[in-house]
Amino acid sequence: MWDEDTGLELVEVERGELMMLAPVNENELPERVDLKPAGNGQTVVDRRNERD
Repeated sequence: MWDEDTGLELVEVERGELMMLAPVNENELPERVDLKPAGNGQTVVDRRNERD
């Protein structure tokens, strides 16, 4: 479910639980986060999970 007025979105995660997503400005993201193009949108990449 997605509310066009607020940008809030409910998504189901693997365990069958719901997660609420809220839009944030790109400048509010932590420094460890990158945005990568993905299809018609973007994917959030947490560099803490990258291996050297």
